[in-house]
Amino acid sequence: MSISRIGGAALVVLTCVGAQRADAFTINTFARSAFNSNGAILNANVGIDDRYTIENFQNATIEPELSISYLRPDSSFGGGNDFNNNSSTAWDGNRSISIAGGSVNGFNGGVVFAFEGGASSVGFGLGDIQSTGWTIAINGTQVVSNITGLANIATGTNRRSGYIRIDAQGNEIINTITIDRTARGDRLDIDRLAFAPVPVPASIMMLLSATLGIGLIGRMRKA
Repeated sequence: MSISRIGGAALVVLTCVGAQRADAFTINTFARSAFNSNGAILNANVGIDDRYTIENFQNATIEPELSISYLRPDSSFGGGNDFNNNSSTAWDGNRSISIAGGSVNGFNGGVVFAFEGGASSVGFGLGDIQSTGWTIAINGTQVVSNITGLANIATGTNRRSGYIRIDAQGNEIINTITIDRTARGDRLDIDRLAFAPVPVPASIMMLLSATLGIGLIGRMRKA
C-alpha cells in the first residue's frame, strides 16, 4: 500500500481479530504547526472535510453521536477537572478535555470516545504531553504503545503537541478510541475531536431505492 501525506506522516496498522481477518487503520500525524485559528485552514491542514462532525469541548454539551467515558473516573463528564482552560494547548477556543495518567485525585484517568453507528475516520488534537507511555486503542485493541513515538508528535508544557487522524480502511469501522497512560502522573489535553460517519454502501442505497420505487408503484396502482 502506497500512502503519501503533505505536511504529515502516515502509519498503517493491522490489528488481527480472530484468525481470519485483519482490521486495517491508517494513523496520520500532523505537527503542532498545523494549527491555525481559522477553522477552515486548520481542517485543510489535517485533512478534515465537510463529512466530519467536530466537537470542540467548549462546554459539557457534546454532539449526540458521541459519548465519553473514563477508565478511572474521578467525576462524570462535565464536572471536576474534565476541562483545561488553556488556549495554548487547545485546538479551537480555549478549552479541551484533560485526563491524567494512572489515578490522580481531581483528574479522570483514561478516556474512551464512542461513536454511535461507528465512524470511518476520527481526528483529535493533543496538547501538554510531557511524558512517554500514552497509548491509543481502536475498538479495544491497542495500536499505539507510545503516542510520543509517532512522527510529528512533540512533548512540552503548555503547548499543542500535534494532531492525529485515524482512517478506517475498506469496510472497517471505528467504534471506539481509547487514550490512556497507566503510569501515574502527567496530563494530556484532547481537543477538536472530528469524526466522519460510516458511508452507506452503494448496494444498500440501491436496495433502498428499489424498495421505495416498488412501494410507490403499488400506491399508484391502488389509486
